[in-house]
Amino acid sequence: MSTSSQPKYDLSTSIDSRVAQVVSARGLKDAVHVFEASTASASDAAAALSVDVAQIGKSIAFRGDDFIYVVLLSGSLRVDKAKLRDVTKSKKMQSIDGEVLEKELGYSPGGVSPLYLPSVAKLLVDESIERYDLIYVSAGTTTSVIGLTSGERKEIFGTERFDLSVTVADSLEDN
Repeated sequence: MSTSSQPKYDLSTSIDSRVAQVVSARGLKDAVHVFEASTASASDAAAALSVDVAQIGKSIAFRGDDFIYVVLLSGSLRVDKAKLRDVTKSKKMQSIDGEVLEKELGYSPGGVSPLYLPSVAKLLVDESIERYDLIYVSAGTTTSVIGLTSGERKEIFGTERFDLSVTVADSLEDN
């Protein structure tokens, strides 16, 4: 008798329903991981998965002049706001607080999924996301992630990548 490696949860209630539609449509259900513990931070997700924090793709939201920009980058890096302003041609670039994040994107802090964003937001993918073939991104809740290969990321997010990140050490030197 073989044991199934299929998840023991209901996809429609374990991850964000908008993300679940994308996951189902693309046949990615087996790539979803749901945990009892939080995966809201890159370090939490890395610990839950037993992977390097750089293998976590974190989604950080900013308000620019005309849009909310969600930057997908390696969990070991930070967004360089000056680079983000240059790429988006926005004069202002402000971090978004949790209340605005929930109201405008429909996600809790730590649960923003790049797999589904409402029309008020634009996804920008940092080149750091391609350092690993397999990375994990939020599945729309603070306790779920989905593993995506490089090929799947290119198919879902397109191939355009930007230089939007800085190391934590470099960001501290700039202050």
